[in-house]
Amino acid sequence: MNGLKEEFDKGVKRATNPEYRKFGTRHKTIKSKIAKTIDAAEIKQLKLELKQNNRDALTVKASLDMDASFRRIQYVRYADDFLIGVIGSKADAQAIKSRIAEFLTSELSLTLSDEKTLITNAHKPARFLGYDVRIRKSNAASRQKTGKVQRQYANKVELKVPVDLIKAKLVGYGAMKISVHNGKEIWVPKARPYMKDCSDLIILERYNSEIRGIRNYYRIADNSGWLHHFKYIMEYSMYKTFAAKYRTWKKHIISRYRVGKDFGVPYQTSDGQTKYRLFYNEGFKRISMTLGSGVDYERPSHEVIAKTYLISRLESRRCEWCGKEDVTLEMHHVRKLKELSDSYAWARKMKEMRRKTLALCPECHEKLHNGELN
Repeated sequence: MNGLKEEFDKGVKRATNPEYRKFGTRHKTIKSKIAKTIDAAEIKQLKLELKQNNRDALTVKASLDMDASFRRIQYVRYADDFLIGVIGSKADAQAIKSRIAEFLTSELSLTLSDEKTLITNAHKPARFLGYDVRIRKSNAASRQKTGKVQRQYANKVELKVPVDLIKAKLVGYGAMKISVHNGKEIWVPKARPYMKDCSDLIILERYNSEIRGIRNYYRIADNSGWLHHFKYIMEYSMYKTFAAKYRTWKKHIISRYRVGKDFGVPYQTSDGQTKYRLFYNEGFKRISMTLGSGVDYERPSHEVIAKTYLISRLESRRCEWCGKEDVTLEMHHVRKLKELSDSYAWARKMKEMRRKTLALCPECHEKLHNGELN
């Protein structure tokens, strides 16, 4: 790619758009007239013309999109996924794709997938590493600190959160169902029944970790604020999950766990203090990511020791199958969830809970081993 870039790149900058140059010429003419004019009323009129001329200039592109004397290749790769930006014609992009396919075949004995290797206009989004990447097409302008009004967004790379991926993620979590009303798709939060036998703290931490995972991954997206929609679905899914666990209404759950303006679950520290773990409340403001020369690096590994809740589940003395209270529990354990047959309801429950253990009363445990627990 370095060799191809050196061969392909040409020119210093794009040629100026002749239409835009006219506004520049008119700007100089009006400024010259203002400098030579003494009459205050005429100067005022000329300044209004100058202001309007500058406004009109912002509606015209400053440079030519297609300039035969200027070409560029920009290339970025992560593992076997790569994206190539081409300033040039569609024929140039097709020639580059052919050169890459030829190199992969002859030098690396690999085949380039025609289905996955697409050529699209840069103003249309291309999917790369879970982001929609496109070149923004906008004449929106803003005033700089110097007082000059400039277009800030035209031809800038834009990273966006793909709505379809977030929708698939919510459905995959089991936190949302989709209904259609008057031809419009509506996202409806729903409870996650497989979590109702978990402790309050586990339920809250599960939701928090899923929200933070999405937030951290898409924190550099230009529309990262859109993730408030994601949080809303997750928040009300959590309320409904707690409501299903305690067989009550959502509003009662919100009231019961209210901590000031937040939602929180109490827990005991090792020294006996009561503290609260709060539901995610850190927002989704975009965070700029400055990349230096050392961008290609390996993250240091960290050992994570996760606390298990086997003891607390046994101490609860509540059968996770029949719901019988104040009984001595026995822990049923399986080696691999994928080996369980869906023909048994208890096996489906373990898969839904994503647990290889099930705390059962002696009667239910005996029925399970006799093939009668279904």
